[in-house]
Amino acid sequence: MKPNRIILNILAVFIFINCVVYSQSVSLFYPNIDSFPTMSMKFYAFDQNDELVRNIDTSNFRIYENGVERFNKKVSCPLGGTPIRLSSVLTIDVSGSMAEGNPTRMSLAKSAANKWIEMLDLTNSECAITSFDNDCYLNCDLTQNKTNLDNAVNALTPMVLPATRKDSWVILEVD
Repeated sequence: MKPNRIILNILAVFIFINCVVYSQSVSLFYPNIDSFPTMSMKFYAFDQNDELVRNIDTSNFRIYENGVERFNKKVSCPLGGTPIRLSSVLTIDVSGSMAEGNPTRMSLAKSAANKWIEMLDLTNSECAITSFDNDCYLNCDLTQNKTNLDNAVNALTPMVLPATRKDSWVILEVD
């Protein structure tokens, strides 16, 4: 298989496999093709309660390549160590274009931000919320307070600004 095709296949895995199935989710990351044709990848699997699933074996899933099932698979679930303290900043576009779509781009961004906050271990980590349109805004400074983060995200709305001088040339009429 050509290297470009391998990269496309890996991208397809990221796009199509990182999805929710029956309220469970699987996230694949860090693909390693250094030992091609043997490939490895790290993953997380969460159950319907968003709890990390550790008791996975090869009977729990199937791997296909070009429609052909591959059977030489190995799974290891090392015991977790001490959680890493994480400081994250969620930056959300609040420009007028975020009001477009069905569902709106803003509702999708808010949903993703709320899920991040829900999954973040705020006893050990912290998060901030910023937004931008033509300017930048600090909506919530770094905090471990889930309520403050949720309120900051839920208060975000697309900013519909009047036409600027740069935009106004489009509406001028020429005789």
